[in-house]
Amino acid sequence: MRQRKLGLLWTIGRCLLALALLVSTGAIAGQHAPASATTNDLITLTGQTRNLVFVGRGFGHGVGLCQWGARGRAIAGQNAEAILAAYYTGTTVTPAIPRETTVRVRVHRALPQEARIYARHGAWRIEGLNGVFPPNGYLQVRLSSGQPPQVSVHAPEGHPLAGPGLGLPITLHPGDPNARFQLAYPQPAPTTYRGSISLVPSGTGVQTINTVGIDDYLRGVVAAEMPSGWPHEALRAQLITSRSYAFAISRTTGRRAFDFYATQTSQVYRGTAYEQPHVNTLIDQTPELAITLNGQVVAGYYSSTCAGWTENNEDIWSGTGPLSYLRAIRDVDVLGQAYDAASPYATWEVGPLSIPQLEATLNADQDTRVGQLRSLDLSRRTQSGRLTHVTVTGSDATLTVRASTFLNSIANYGPDGADRLWSANFAVQWTYAPAVQGGSVQAIQPAPAPPTPQYDLSRTNPIPQNPALGGRYFSETGHHVTGNFLTFFDQRGGIEIFGYPRTEAFNEDGLTVQYFQRARFELHTDKLGTPYEVQLTLIGDILTKERGAVFPKAEPHPNTASYHYFPQTGYAVLHGFKRFFDERDGLTILGYPISNELQEGGIAVQYFQRGRLEYHPDRSPQVSLGLLGDEWLRAKRWLQ
Repeated sequence: MRQRKLGLLWTIGRCLLALALLVSTGAIAGQHAPASATTNDLITLTGQTRNLVFVGRGFGHGVGLCQWGARGRAIAGQNAEAILAAYYTGTTVTPAIPRETTVRVRVHRALPQEARIYARHGAWRIEGLNGVFPPNGYLQVRLSSGQPPQVSVHAPEGHPLAGPGLGLPITLHPGDPNARFQLAYPQPAPTTYRGSISLVPSGTGVQTINTVGIDDYLRGVVAAEMPSGWPHEALRAQLITSRSYAFAISRTTGRRAFDFYATQTSQVYRGTAYEQPHVNTLIDQTPELAITLNGQVVAGYYSSTCAGWTENNEDIWSGTGPLSYLRAIRDVDVLGQAYDAASPYATWEVGPLSIPQLEATLNADQDTRVGQLRSLDLSRRTQSGRLTHVTVTGSDATLTVRASTFLNSIANYGPDGADRLWSANFAVQWTYAPAVQGGSVQAIQPAPAPPTPQYDLSRTNPIPQNPALGGRYFSETGHHVTGNFLTFFDQRGGIEIFGYPRTEAFNEDGLTVQYFQRARFELHTDKLGTPYEVQLTLIGDILTKERGAVFPKAEPHPNTASYHYFPQTGYAVLHGFKRFFDERDGLTILGYPISNELQEGGIAVQYFQRGRLEYHPDRSPQVSLGLLGDEWLRAKRWLQ
């Protein structure tokens, strides 16, 4: 849906920014080490009697959106806009793709000697011929070596309606909105296709190409690329990503007869077979939305599982320069847990393979043929541990190939029973376990998903009122506020500013603290009797720890009644946010701004050191503080 248009005072000076999400750096609990961290990257193979196992993490190239990560982020409460801003640096989601846009998908590579295309559920026509043909009629094509193709149109019962003088190329169009085309080759398939079907000769045979509206294309893509039962916001993120990819890539295909393959080479497209009613509704509710950077739609690359890291595009794909929106991020929550930790491909093993099996595999591929195998050099990696190149040394040659080439060799020429390597983030370990034999599969299934972290609700569960504690009891959340904290609460704005208490006061990290819906209070005993005895945690800084780099600074500008530039952080507060800030002792309550005004979930927001201001035009008051205290508690799994 289109973003809400705000009033003129809100649009002046707005800087729409992309979001990135809560990530941590350094040695943090739950963080996986890169695959190379505990293994030797130079693997000497000569003289080995042991077998080797590939131990890895992730599935796919790791550039752009991580599908399992999007699922984890949606479960954590992030909306599609926030998810996409995390994976595509500096972008925003805006209406940018006309609904009438069409794309061309090659759904079949080469016709068999005899092929039929049936029209289902409605009348149909052929480009260049007058009139329409009845539902369940069909086009028939016969091919024979050295002869022109025989093309004819038939009624449902089989008698001819046109041809056999028709030729190729030929295009079939729906005659009414309900018509769908069904391919009966190489065998009848349950799927049908919206839009038109063209048969186009090429050097490899006669290609079948489906030309379809971009949103009708998405109906056959989204549920094929992401499980339709996944969270709503993950599906929204997927469809906006797929729409952006389709639009951007289709602008680059030039005179080629088609824009996309129907496989994972482009995006998996299954026509109507994979359509789901709730996904179709979701597509209808988000027309035109795309990922944009400086007003231009960007190609939304994505893969299944990034194992807590995404990648820079130039590190993965040869011959590509750095794209500012495809930057590597550490894809973990504030506790250091990878958002895609639940993926069955978060960790995996392939093998065991014997040295002769690996040697035969690599020598079967001309791109990795080196003779008698001597060593593998697995030292060239990105910061995540994903390999960019592999050096293979043998008796006849030493070859340095891209990691994707090495993966393709294993996938295409590996021994029967050995699985593919699911990503380039792998290491090699030795084992005396028997190697894969014949068609038997041994120890190659993905590792089980790690258990979901458990909630600890002991701090936030409501407790009965206890008069002995004094202070004030808030039945809405079941907690007391007492002493210095109650004085500060009342003097600084109460429920409007801080919300209701979520915990009792308790000791955390050497401080007496108390969590509220919008804040965390700290008692500093060394400052008792001063205005600073109760302070607010820099919760905004904590929850945007890794996001500052994607918040462009404001341009310095003379301050006015509706504009205040803060050189301390390089951001400005303006209009309604400035009025709220000025009227409520903003520096004490909020601290300095750490972003400009931006869009999150269709509303205007702005982050400060201690909070987030939100503009809700349909509420009163229209400006309020966001529930950052609740967000932090959910990240800690202290609140559901």
